[in-house]
Amino acid sequence: MKLFHGVTLWQVTMDEKVRKEYKFKEIAKNYAGKQIVSGLAACHLLKPCPIIHRDLKPAYVMIDKFFTIKICDFGFSKSDSSNQSIVSSVGTNSYGTFTYMPPEVLVSNEEATTSGDIWSLACTLIEMYSESCLWGEKGNANMIAVKKLGSGEIPDYVNNPIFLWGIVKQSLSYDPTLRPGIDRYVEVFDKQMEYHKINPNLIIALATDDGPLDGIDVGASEV
Repeated sequence: MKLFHGVTLWQVTMDEKVRKEYKFKEIAKNYAGKQIVSGLAACHLLKPCPIIHRDLKPAYVMIDKFFTIKICDFGFSKSDSSNQSIVSSVGTNSYGTFTYMPPEVLVSNEEATTSGDIWSLACTLIEMYSESCLWGEKGNANMIAVKKLGSGEIPDYVNNPIFLWGIVKQSLSYDPTLRPGIDRYVEVFDKQMEYHKINPNLIIALATDDGPLDGIDVGASEV
């Protein structure tokens, strides 16, 4: 396994010191988002048995100074063909972190599916773009999530780019069957990168030791 030098997506968006170092602008976030959905697509579209991560969150997404993304910590993951479950410390068949957990798993104690990963993906993107806590409240994050999901609420996504509003809203449906597949996310990010002519090689080339994309707008640039 290759050693990856970087920090977590949570640190880049929530830790003030790391935020200043990385200068994680929207153009780079789009590039990072594209890689996250591509990585999850590799899991969900795996044949013959998709892999469910079950604990996708910013703390389990690694990022380096070239904005290269690696999804990590598959400790709770499983093949979609498996009937095995993991019993949490609270005595339910819950997987992962409460804050990013889909309501059908956290509240209804249902089996995790790829649709659950889609909910967690939406939550991860919301935090990445907004650079603020998912539920917008301080305190015990787990208890806040239980309270919010128990009352039928969804995270606020209005600080995300407009191109993501529709798919993120759909991903936060309490009915897992109404959530989009990961292939739809790939299409949305591909279209956005093509529309703005975002070239990943240009983004990497502009990353410097002093901080990537510092003061540079490359949204409509081409190589």
